[in-house]
Amino acid sequence: STGYCLQDVSATGYLNRKKHSEEMLEKMAKVDFTLFGSDDGRTYAPLFIQMHRELVQSISKCPLYYMPINAMGTGGVLYSFIETVEWMPFENAEDYNCYLNRLKCMPI
Repeated sequence: STGYCLQDVSATGYLNRKKHSEEMLEKMAKVDFTLFGSDDGRTYAPLFIQMHRELVQSISKCPLYYMPINAMGTGGVLYSFIETVEWMPFENAEDYNCYLNRLKCMPI
């Protein structure tokens, strides 16, 4: 499993997310939301669709993946791994294994 790896912030990673969102939008276009048995389904499905539309639009219109800047400051998690480590728990063997696996995922 790669659940311990940091998000792929490469251009390919963003394009893969865009492709996934486009596929999800195609699938959701075939769903009849009036058939949902609860208000939750009718409420959350449009939000899910909106989320994927906005992701596709943002990656298409403004490819910020070429600029490694995010809420953590210049560089993001791949460039500020030390900050990321400061936020990680180190309370048991699983936490340390997670840390070691994340190190293995770092591009060299």
